[in-house]
Amino acid sequence: MDSCTSLTAIVRRFVNEADIVLLALDSLLDEYPKKGEGKCYECYDSYRDLVKKSANAKTYDEALNTLKEFVKEFVKCLGLLIEPYVVICPAVGSPGNIWRFIGHPTDFETIALYHIGKLCIEKPYTRLVLDLTHGVNFMPAVTLKLAEKLASIILAAHMGSVASLEEGVELQVYNSDPLPSGAAVNNLNINRIMKDRIKTIIAPHELPKRLIRHRKKEIKQAEELRRINEKYLNAVQLPLSAIYYPLPLALCETVFQNPAIQQPATILEEAFNLWYSHVKIGGGEVDRLLGVDPDAVYALYLVEAFGRRLKAEVKPPPTVEDLKKLAKLYKVVNKSFYYLITNEISHIERGLAVLGGWIPLHFLYSEDVEKRADTRIMIAHAGLQKELVEVNSLKQLRYRRDVSEILREAGLLVSAVEG
Repeated sequence: MDSCTSLTAIVRRFVNEADIVLLALDSLLDEYPKKGEGKCYECYDSYRDLVKKSANAKTYDEALNTLKEFVKEFVKCLGLLIEPYVVICPAVGSPGNIWRFIGHPTDFETIALYHIGKLCIEKPYTRLVLDLTHGVNFMPAVTLKLAEKLASIILAAHMGSVASLEEGVELQVYNSDPLPSGAAVNNLNINRIMKDRIKTIIAPHELPKRLIRHRKKEIKQAEELRRINEKYLNAVQLPLSAIYYPLPLALCETVFQNPAIQQPATILEEAFNLWYSHVKIGGGEVDRLLGVDPDAVYALYLVEAFGRRLKAEVKPPPTVEDLKKLAKLYKVVNKSFYYLITNEISHIERGLAVLGGWIPLHFLYSEDVEKRADTRIMIAHAGLQKELVEVNSLKQLRYRRDVSEILREAGLLVSAVEG
């Protein structure tokens, strides 16, 4: 087929089985002044007034809304009967040689992850298809990196609810032939350059210390930034530590007992409302005064995904059967975790007799010793160190002390580091 853009081919191939997300740069507001030929130029010229309107916007939000309108009208002009989900991402430098975009390349990943992550939390996608043909500068590399995080979010939120996700999230990546110099007609192939299945959840081994930071000294909301960062770290450090090591009982207790862990979506909304409100536009410049760490955004989405799963599948205090179900989720983080957890549960089940209330787990093993939380024992026994856990006749389990105190004592908190 003949087309001025690879989008036409990709849409026609996948439109009946996919949601279409378009990542565009805010540098679109830098008007392309040259004359051209072909359908893409014709559509651009038809809606050039929207580009001019975005460049004259009084606020960044106004500019973004106008650019989204432009992209959607452009797609309609191409004859594509879709309603794309448009994300306007931050550019860096001066792509059009007129406007200057001040920020950092991570801003692109952060904004894309924030918006597409919302979709992946809500819907059990089984395949991600990337078309990198029109990506410029760092966009293709960052988008490919982004795909792994999105797949992890999908698996964490939905694995088990859709049978095909048992085989992971399929990833397909496309790109066109390079455009020959001076070519007047784009008669190019769309090549699939990668096909893979992402079967594991990427569990962070360390966390950014801050979700949001200032880039300019004149920022006055230092206290607000500190408050958001504190809420972020309180929300992610304990549950992600329990996922990384793995400690299923600790995960249950942190999710159900810590109010901060129940609001990652709210924390994200607060951070990005602040980020958007601190983008200055005017005088040929777009200046982003704040930065949001994409790894921190990813951490919050993972906690949101795991939290939703636990609240849907487990009623506190968790039972032996609940931990068996969680073992299947941990299997997607690391296959060996599944066998570690199920083996430990089997030992507990063999030792259970008729119990009359809560008793320390070590009584099942005819041992009556008290120990501090031990790093090696906690990891080797999937967090079920017998001196620290108690069980009842309903086969419910709980820690005998505060779970955060236990993880700190054992040195099992993932590190929070400066980015």
